[in-house]
Amino acid sequence: MGIIDNCRDLAEELCRYSRLCYDRRLVGAAGGNLSVRADKKDVFLVTASGVSLRDVAPENIVVVDVDGNVLEAPAGLKPSKEIGFHLAIFKVRPQTNAVLHVHPAYSTIYANTRRAIPPATVSANLKLKQGRIVLEARPGSQELSGSITTAVQEASQEVTVLLLERHGLIAFNSSLCNAFDDAELAEDTAKIAFMSSHLPAEAAVSTGKIVDLTAPLDEKTHCYPTDPPFKKNWHITFDKNGMNLSKLEMSAHSGTHVDAPFTSSPETWTLYPWEWIVLWDPRLRLTVQSSPARTSCHSTLPTRISGREISYCFARAGRNDPVPRVSLRAIGPA
Repeated sequence: MGIIDNCRDLAEELCRYSRLCYDRRLVGAAGGNLSVRADKKDVFLVTASGVSLRDVAPENIVVVDVDGNVLEAPAGLKPSKEIGFHLAIFKVRPQTNAVLHVHPAYSTIYANTRRAIPPATVSANLKLKQGRIVLEARPGSQELSGSITTAVQEASQEVTVLLLERHGLIAFNSSLCNAFDDAELAEDTAKIAFMSSHLPAEAAVSTGKIVDLTAPLDEKTHCYPTDPPFKKNWHITFDKNGMNLSKLEMSAHSGTHVDAPFTSSPETWTLYPWEWIVLWDPRLRLTVQSSPARTSCHSTLPTRISGREISYCFARAGRNDPVPRVSLRAIGPA
């Protein structure tokens, strides 16, 4: 009986995790390679070169010793060309029993920018332990194997993941299961971090209370002293015409920036010396952080309310006025 026959359960486990790497899209086509230490500490099972991880079977697994010598291999097959850094990790980390090298998309994006994967989740913050980025080198080369060896030697003992520039990641741990979990966690975290970084600022979740600042248009709607007041007349009625239609008369400013003075706090902003009507929630306050409008009667425009931020924009106060950005914030308990 051969080595594979004597390690049948381990060979089946290597096949299972190879297919999982492919099914979870940690790798595509014939990329990626896995290895696992056999019971004999100087014997390793490794996926064969040119065999897709989706097709790994006990019949196409290669067995090598600690120096990379082939001990057992199906006809025409040889170990992965990356066997050099697999064996180097096994030597540097005696407690390591499995090594996965895969090419997941989002992790590779961070590797290509030479940035560690941000710990975007609580789980990643606790469990994802990354070493330094390994710079690009030709696959299968002594340069690549040497860089990975140095990175593992320099890393703390808790590190189990290395990103490879333009070349995916390596996960190494005490078992195939643990190494796979590390690789999967790294890719899931990279995806969350990448997608979160592309969300607009307005998409951030707010824990503050939503305050409705709607100002209705009716006879009580305020207007500038020189503008005509709001009027609504029913010029067609149901009793006479079978329907109700109203006619509205108002200033062109009604319901736009005319509302700014009486949805503000007199403590922080003054437009006219008239009686203020505060429509804000009591926890809202205005402060000014924009330049004065140039041609309007507005002396200044409010641009921020202390507390939790929401994007907002005031309408123009005049044809040539600037349109300041306004951040609306709520303070106090939700």
